[in-house]
Amino acid sequence: MEAFGIYILKVTVLIAVFYLAYFIFLRKETFFNSNRWFLLLGLFTSVLLPLISFTKIIWVERTPTVPDTYHPYIQNTIPAVSEPDFQINYHLIVILLYAVGILLLCIRFIAEYISLQQIIEKPKAVTKNNLYYIDTEKVQSPFSFFNYIVYNSKLLQQHELTDIIEHEKIHSIQKHSADMLIAQLFCIFFWFNPIIWVYKKAIAQNLEFIADAEATKVVNDKKAYQKTLVKVTMHTQCIAITNHFYQSLIKKRIVMLNKDQSRKRNLWKYLIILPLLALFIMQFQVKILAQEKQSRMAQSEKAAAADNVTVVINKNTTDEELKRNAELLQNEYGINLKYSKIKRNKNGEITRIKVQFKDNNGNNGITQIDNDEPISTIRIVRKTDKNGKVKIGFNTDATPDTPNRRISVKTIAQNSDDDNDDAEDNSSWFDNLLSPPSPPSPPSPPSPASPLSPASPLSPASPLSPSAPASPAPMRSSTTTTSSSSVVIKDGKVVSKKGSTRIIIDGEEVFNSDDIDIDTAEITRKALEDARVSMEKIRPEIENAKAEAFKAREEAMLKRDEMFKKRDEQFKVRDEMFKKRDEMFKHRDELRKDAMKAKEKALKLREKEIEKRVEKAQKEEKNN
Repeated sequence: MEAFGIYILKVTVLIAVFYLAYFIFLRKETFFNSNRWFLLLGLFTSVLLPLISFTKIIWVERTPTVPDTYHPYIQNTIPAVSEPDFQINYHLIVILLYAVGILLLCIRFIAEYISLQQIIEKPKAVTKNNLYYIDTEKVQSPFSFFNYIVYNSKLLQQHELTDIIEHEKIHSIQKHSADMLIAQLFCIFFWFNPIIWVYKKAIAQNLEFIADAEATKVVNDKKAYQKTLVKVTMHTQCIAITNHFYQSLIKKRIVMLNKDQSRKRNLWKYLIILPLLALFIMQFQVKILAQEKQSRMAQSEKAAAADNVTVVINKNTTDEELKRNAELLQNEYGINLKYSKIKRNKNGEITRIKVQFKDNNGNNGITQIDNDEPISTIRIVRKTDKNGKVKIGFNTDATPDTPNRRISVKTIAQNSDDDNDDAEDNSSWFDNLLSPPSPPSPPSPPSPASPLSPASPLSPASPLSPSAPASPAPMRSSTTTTSSSSVVIKDGKVVSKKGSTRIIIDGEEVFNSDDIDIDTAEITRKALEDARVSMEKIRPEIENAKAEAFKAREEAMLKRDEMFKKRDEQFKVRDEMFKKRDEMFKHRDELRKDAMKAKEKALKLREKEIEKRVEKAQKEEKNN
């Protein structure tokens, strides 16, 4: 509704622009025929130009988007349900008024056409030079409608009738009734626009100017013709869709009859409408479309993506498809692809194949699969990275559960010596996209702490010399013997000792390092027990992580298999569509053949019927 309203408004504006240009610059000029086409062109331009639009593209820089880290709380509230208030639909009222206006004017138009048909009676018409002259008492004012010229000879003298007929002949010959019909239709559909009614009046006046100018070239007395104009304008009967002799103000018509011809240099006034139309197009018919400029990197990525290709070889690939794939790579990308050692089973499935490729840049590779079971899918992938480097490699769908056995795989893809730092295994880069990531290796249990080797028994500190007693006492001799010691422990047992430390006081052995017994076995046992407990605590976590990793891998493999199944189903559906299309074409050809046969039979029957009629006519002529 809004679009239609805007369209009507644009048409109204253009009609007003054309009328103002005519009224200001062309109304007083004597270029009547040019004015006729100008006014008609204005109507058609007003209707068609709003339907034509132009698109202007403005390139803008891409603005970086900053992620919004603020997430406000959303309060879920249920609005209270309220009964809608009564509202007047103004759009509907406008549409109804517009439709009612068109309906009333259409009824009026039909009524006028019916009344015109009642006046125009061919049996009473006099035909001359493809014009029908009707002399009837049903009209008071003469008029013309296409090839019909209607008048009442009883109301006119002979010289007046001659002038009027010459005038109406111009209307009929130049088909001025078509102009009036077009203007009347515009008045019906744009009845609300006051400019269109004035526009229609301007068209009618200009047509009368044309007829007057042409008629005065034929009539003998120009003043008598002007008097006839004054006399006929006294009658007021008229039909809107006809050309009436009295149309427009009599004063303007007489002024135009006596006005000098306009100079040809005034024709420039018709060009005034062009800048106005250009201004209208620029203001209302140009749609501005903003597009973001793509960076060079985005453009290079898009170009690289368009240059990528993947050739698929599966167990059901035919020899023709293999040949077509090789031709594609050779012609489009300069890659020489060769197949050899192809072997198929009873079902025609490939069980053994050797594939090798080589391109003009020195990239080459070879792979071979041999097994009793059908091969898995092999892909030859050509990819251009962001830096414009071409990489080629193999990819297969083989999994650990797949029985295929790859005999030899050799993939070499290199561009130049400068690319060594970017070299990678081209046979696995595509596999990494499809294969699920391997589960992280479980953390190794902490190694049990090695039992501490028993430290060599330290030599006990030498006892402090006893302080001298207050009173002299008998002296006791003390001997301390210290020697370096070395302890050798094997399997928790002391197997050898070298050296010892002894303390002897007054001949009595107080301390002997040989009497110290270190229990290394107990220390080792405790360390191993602690390690075992730690392992038991960690083991469930390791098992859970391992199970989750295998489960994720299985799910990824299932999804990949489903993806390939869906792709195969899509290929099957496409093949079925092609088959149905071929059947449809065959059926169409058969129908065409049947139609041609039926047409030929009909022609033959028609010829026979004509021959029979000719023979019958000849017989009748002979009998007569």
